Amino acid sequence: MSAAPKPTDSSRSSSATLATAPDPHILLNRPGAGDRSPSQPPATRQPSGAPEFRKVSLVRTPADANQPDEDAIDLARSVEDLDRLRVVLIRIARRIRSRAQGDFSPSQLAVLGTVINHQPITNGRIAEIEHVRPPTTTRIVDTLERAGFVERTPDPDDRRCIRVTVTPEGHAYADEVRAAGRTWLAEQMEFLDADDVRSIESALPALERLLGGDLGDG
Repeated sequence: MSAAPKPTDSSRSSSATLATAPDPHILLNRPGAGDRSPSQPPATRQPSGAPEFRKVSLVRTPADANQPDEDAIDLARSVEDLDRLRVVLIRIARRIRSRAQGDFSPSQLAVLGTVINHQPITNGRIAEIEHVRPPTTTRIVDTLERAGFVERTPDPDDRRCIRVTVTPEGHAYADEVRAAGRTWLAEQMEFLDADDVRSIESALPALERLLGGDLGDG
């Protein structure tokens, strides 16, 4: 009986290759093995320490769209921007006057300031300055007179004409209102940065011109 042939070097190499070759099922089950199609080139890896880059979208998201664009304000053409200005001015004036002591309305405080700046003044002139009807100013002056802040006196040249002047108590109360308003404004300005403060300073003369020179002393 003849002896079995000894394996050659080439056959031993083939057997070793088959024994060490990875199972194709294992390759397919490896994480990420099926994530790339055969035609897709392998991802290039950045060298260690290289900066990472990411895509940035230049399209505004819905959240960004709700934020006002400060560079696109157009008070000459935009109704929305005019409303923004109107609301800001009204709310600032309301908050300033709310710091005053007492139960006086913004309209009553405004009339008191008008009397201080234009006394002696008639009821009709107060109505013109405040842009309200004379009966409205009559009721407001009545309230201020009962509080001791103003008084009515006949015009020495025309006894039929009644003029309104402020009393010392009215002056003192107006000073308290102004001081409270300045305190509130100073506190709010502390929350703004230097650029915002300079923007308000630059806009102040234009805001004063909006009143047509009638700044009053509110």
